[in-house]
Amino acid sequence: MSVLALHPQATLERTVEGVRRAVRTVKNLEAQSERKAALAQFKRNPNMSNLVDDKRGYALLPAGTLPAVAPAIELAKELHAQRHTEEWPEEKGQLVVLSQPDTYEDAPAFFDLALSDDVLQIASDYLGEVPVLMRIKLWWTPVNTEMSGSQFFHRDGLDWYRRQAKFLIVMNDVGSDCGPFTFLPADISKRIGASLGRAAEQERVTDE
Repeated sequence: MSVLALHPQATLERTVEGVRRAVRTVKNLEAQSERKAALAQFKRNPNMSNLVDDKRGYALLPAGTLPAVAPAIELAKELHAQRHTEEWPEEKGQLVVLSQPDTYEDAPAFFDLALSDDVLQIASDYLGEVPVLMRIKLWWTPVNTEMSGSQFFHRDGLDWYRRQAKFLIVMNDVGSDCGPFTFLPADISKRIGASLGRAAEQERVTDE
């Protein structure tokens, strides 16, 4: 039998970190309770109610469903025209971030879409609370011939433990010959995840 005695300083640091985590947890729970209560104040559109199937975890919205999409696509095309000819690091060949605006002034059309009543309602119905906007990104996927990185099946590290809503919108036509974004419904992803084991083993998984 071996016994490890922690240095008093290490013990103190571990205790302090434990307290910090506990405080963050309490704050998160309080904020979540407030976000759930805020749902009652929402002005609802009956046509947008409960669009996402809870078991399958997704909805495909016909073009024109969200009016704020069109201006956002126009801005996306402008940014793409400005930046797509730049040189990018080789390791980012399969997925390039053309824009990740931090403030409304950086990309008004993107924020108008993300914070529109329709988007907020769809996300709130699925999450069961008023959502918190995490990030907005404009991605560009250049033509590439080798599968790598996020092109493999993955569940984004530990993020998939948390319930979240993502809205993916293509800015130009995409067909089966384009290597389109592909996903698995939530119930199938859950079954595959259970067969793969630990979260660390679900980062990048080959088709085989």
